[in-house]
Amino acid sequence: MKERFGVLIERKLEGIPEEDVAGVDFQPITFDGCIESVGKSEGEKWIDEQLSGLRCIIEDLKLQKAIDKGNELIQDSRYSNLSKESRRKIKQYLLYCYEIADMDNEFEQLEAQMRAEGLIKGHDVLRELTRTFMRKQFHETIEAAQHYIDESDEPKNQNLLSFAKAFRLLAMAYTEDLAVEDTIGKLLDENEKFIYPTDEIEDEALVYQMIGHVYGEHYHDYVNSVRFINRSYRVGYDSIVLESLGVAYYGLAMHDAIEADGRVSDTSRIDKKSLYKARECYLIIKSKADDLFWAGTMRRVGLCIYNTFVFLQDNYRILTVYPDVKKYLQQLNNNECRDIEMKYAMISAQKGEINVKEFTHITAKDEIVLKSIARASKCSNLIEDATANIPADQIGNVPQLAREIRDTTYYLERNVRLIDRKERVPMYVQMINLYGRGMLIFGWDKKEKLETLYERLSEYANPELLDSMSNFIFEMDAPIAEAEKRFLTSFENKKNIITWQELNHFYIRHGMFERADAMYQELFSERRELIEEGPEYAYRAFIDYVTHYKRNLKYALQCYLDAKEAFKDTDIEGFWELELMLYSGTFNNPERFELERKQFVDKGLVTEESYHRDAFIAHLANLNNIEAIEHNNYIRQCPHLVNPQTGLLIVSKEEMQFLNWIGAVKPGFLPPSDSMVEERAKEVQNSYACETWHRKIDVQLKNQFGLNRKIAIDAWGLYQMAENDMLDVLDEFECVYVSHISVIRLLEELSRTDNIRIRILLEYLKICNKVKIYSAGFKAQIVVRNVIQYFEPESTVAVAVEKDCLMLYGEPIVDKELIEHFGNRIVRINDINKLIEKSQ
Repeated sequence: MKERFGVLIERKLEGIPEEDVAGVDFQPITFDGCIESVGKSEGEKWIDEQLSGLRCIIEDLKLQKAIDKGNELIQDSRYSNLSKESRRKIKQYLLYCYEIADMDNEFEQLEAQMRAEGLIKGHDVLRELTRTFMRKQFHETIEAAQHYIDESDEPKNQNLLSFAKAFRLLAMAYTEDLAVEDTIGKLLDENEKFIYPTDEIEDEALVYQMIGHVYGEHYHDYVNSVRFINRSYRVGYDSIVLESLGVAYYGLAMHDAIEADGRVSDTSRIDKKSLYKARECYLIIKSKADDLFWAGTMRRVGLCIYNTFVFLQDNYRILTVYPDVKKYLQQLNNNECRDIEMKYAMISAQKGEINVKEFTHITAKDEIVLKSIARASKCSNLIEDATANIPADQIGNVPQLAREIRDTTYYLERNVRLIDRKERVPMYVQMINLYGRGMLIFGWDKKEKLETLYERLSEYANPELLDSMSNFIFEMDAPIAEAEKRFLTSFENKKNIITWQELNHFYIRHGMFERADAMYQELFSERRELIEEGPEYAYRAFIDYVTHYKRNLKYALQCYLDAKEAFKDTDIEGFWELELMLYSGTFNNPERFELERKQFVDKGLVTEESYHRDAFIAHLANLNNIEAIEHNNYIRQCPHLVNPQTGLLIVSKEEMQFLNWIGAVKPGFLPPSDSMVEERAKEVQNSYACETWHRKIDVQLKNQFGLNRKIAIDAWGLYQMAENDMLDVLDEFECVYVSHISVIRLLEELSRTDNIRIRILLEYLKICNKVKIYSAGFKAQIVVRNVIQYFEPESTVAVAVEKDCLMLYGEPIVDKELIEHFGNRIVRINDINKLIEKSQ
């Protein structure tokens, strides 16, 4: 809680009910109109400002900056003239930084300096209490506290005396195994308020934090642990409290799920809502902390952070936190190290490949499990890619897919016998999935095999998983209507996100994407209670669904715009922004796109090859051949398929467009009849004269253009200008907008026709100062996407909408919805000279 302008401001996580916070509400401070003047010297004013700034830096979790600032104050020429109390405060802040950063040598050296200056006698009292307590040196904590309580040769600091009494009782909970009423109970009144006096309300925060810590760690009362640490976070100023709060929420989430041996076999017993709150605490720390603070956080609570993301199945954060776990938690035993490595490796294997040699603590049987999961995941990914790109009634005609499923199931059958029985569950699930997909796609007779696997699975799996597998096996040979009814019944009976996902995946497996689309729309409108435990994951899943299965991109764009403010994980918000920029062809800042994309390579979310391909497209769409060449040089070294008939490499369409643009290759076939060639251009332009729908160049249009001499032009419009030797007319405009998709369209036409006019046009777009290669933002795109299907010409419409300007629309065929909603913006090339003449 901070005082700002006479009002106490509480901090809290969003969505925390009042019953999750201990204590009573505090009344705000009110200003009575009287100002007490306090006479201070210039030196005192200066150091007060400096200490306030130093405290803010610490609160922002920038430890290195705080240490540098503290040392800077000590070296300042004014330091020697400061009061003893001011000099002590500076060094106490430094001690705190060293304690949090685990910089023991620096801590002890500074304490020695403080003793030499007479700022402290033995140790700094508060730092000794917190330091020994958190290191579980409880006898030392009690000794230090009792020493300060009994000390009588100088006036007591009231805060320190209260803290000493509190830490003494809390430490005795461990050393004497006292009941909660004999420790915590003696520190609180009937309103759960700290009974000993403190100088400020926020000074109580440390006590509430430690009470919450003891409630959770020692008494395993995670409800009260959460309540008191929430109170600490509200009244205090120290964001390190979020570490303790995250641990408390993690303990609350896992309390009913962790078994006597420490294993979690039934994840359905995890309180995901509390786990989501733990995640929020850790993400706040991660977003603010510098490297020094984060290193200390990982040493203190790294396992809780890692396991939070593991049980939330947040693959991105598992992949990014794992290196820090390995780096900073080096005192773990072999079993703990194996557990950490296996959790990471199981996620990594889902990408379809795994290098088991990088994991030094796993067993030979673990290697078999990981290789099996990687092989099965690779096959499952192929199936999903086929589902996304091949009509449902044609997938059965892909023999390579059938062969891959058959080979993979044989591989799993061999390996499953070689591993411990308790480790077989994920492999049985994968085998049921693959045999089932073989039945569904290729009509295999594997029902008996599925039933045998189900029996084996029933020896280990939890009831929720068994219900899911039972529904899936039933689906494989049942009439589709009966299978759908079974999944619907299961969802209606349980009404949870798991059964919702199973029904959604049922529709996807059968190519019923319209129903899958409708389910997502309903989820975000009428069934939001299903995702209240983790809405961000639902948004991410939907965007992934839309992009992977090539659904209408407007829904993903709208979802992103609606949800991005709610994303607690700013990395993921940034990742999806880049993904949607890629899918929508929006590359207004290719340098930023490249830089931010590279960061996700470093974090393991994007492969090096994908990064170079994506950056290559971004620069190609901006006609930056120098940067495009750099990335293409990397792509050329990557494996490519070979055409068995010609022996030539099979490259992507963007690679072919680029190679044609730089003159490295030429088209090897006649262009289609609708290509951009001279004869077709004349036909198209003649057809414009027969149109009656578009606006005439009247006074109103003249005035509109006179106020905003900007224009957006699509690919056909630009080509018509080139064919009519009218490119110099573009100089009459203040700005000419050309979308990135239009540039790619022109490059595609060049690769089909090798038309010299298009080559000249592309060069002109590069050098003309009036031309701006630009794509509309997501909001303007949605305006157009809500009206009509979005292709290259529509990207120009979106630019015109966003920039509120006219557009030279050259596309031969104009949809009636486009005319109805945006016809007042359209000009054809036949009228472009009239527009310019009338507005000059």
